[in-house]
Amino acid sequence: MSELMEIVKNALIEGHKVLEKALKADGREIRGRGAYGDISYAFDLAVEEAIINFLRQNLDGCVMISEESGIVRDPNPRYYVLIDPVDGSKNAWKGIPFYCTSISIAKGPRISDIVAAGVIDHPRNKLYLGEVGAGVEVSGRRPRLSMIRSLEDAMLLVDHDSIKIKETREWTMKILHRCRGTRFLAAAALETALILDGAVEGFLCPSRSLKLMDFIASTFLVKLAGGHYRIVGGDEDTLLMDNGKFGVLVTSTKELLNEILSLRDEP
Repeated sequence: MSELMEIVKNALIEGHKVLEKALKADGREIRGRGAYGDISYAFDLAVEEAIINFLRQNLDGCVMISEESGIVRDPNPRYYVLIDPVDGSKNAWKGIPFYCTSISIAKGPRISDIVAAGVIDHPRNKLYLGEVGAGVEVSGRRPRLSMIRSLEDAMLLVDHDSIKIKETREWTMKILHRCRGTRFLAAAALETALILDGAVEGFLCPSRSLKLMDFIASTFLVKLAGGHYRIVGGDEDTLLMDNGKFGVLVTSTKELLNEILSLRDEP
């Protein structure tokens, strides 16, 4: 395993250990709101602290961008690290077993500069890891992307905000009516990672409802494994420190992505 992948893996494992302890203790206590405005639970802060401390010890010169603390700057950065301590925090808080931690490492300030990333599915203790030049692995094995090319055969995970929001409701409903089936599990990074298992053909959030750290790590992994994506409201030049909201369409095949995009332009 390459050096950056190893660092991402071990940082995720450190976060996993801390999260398990926090959820068994008093870690469900609400501690206010994080830098991006979402509710912060004690376990969010504990996982973030563990990961940042690990990265400080093992990766010199990091600008860290995390959901709870915001931007932790470095005067001479070699890397930019985007961290989502717990994606699906409300699931974890309620005891619903679908939540994860994600980390992306870049050699510059933009999405196109990402070179390594990882996601850990905490309830299943399953790791999704990848690095440019080294490929992607899912708990030590190769990813299995579906080869389905048509919406009528596709199972998709679709963020419900896209149905609620007027600007994307019609487009989203067209997708729902066309595809074979849908689910929504409320943890975008982990939902996207399921594409690497071949469990679903795509994760879609047509509305601008997500932060970059909600989806970019697993989206990078899907692309590295041969999948495809389109960011709504951004592109490869978007800054990792951008605190705006985005949509994202991630699919296992190019044909499936193109069909989804074509429905947006249908009369």
